[in-house]
Amino acid sequence: MSQEQAKELITRIKSDAAFKDRIQVLKDAEKKIAFINDAGYNCTLSEIEQEQKEVIENQIEGAAGGNLLWFHDLGI
Repeated sequence: MSQEQAKELITRIKSDAAFKDRIQVLKDAEKKIAFINDAGYNCTLSEIEQEQKEVIENQIEGAAGGNLLWFHDLGI
C-alpha cells in the first residue's frame, strides 16, 4: 500500500471529472476502494484519508478560498 499512490489518486480525481463521477456512483466504500485499486491505485482508505487531510491543510494554509476536494463527497 502506498501513500504516494493515494497522492496520485487525489490528483487524478481533481483533474478527471469522469473518473470522479464513476467513483461517486458506487454505493459503498468497499466497492469504491475496489474500483480505485482496479484503476491502478494501490492504496487503502486510511492512506487516501491521510493524503486528503494533508491536501486540505495545505490548501487552507495557502489560500483564503477555493474548491476543496472532500472525500465525503465521494462517499468514502
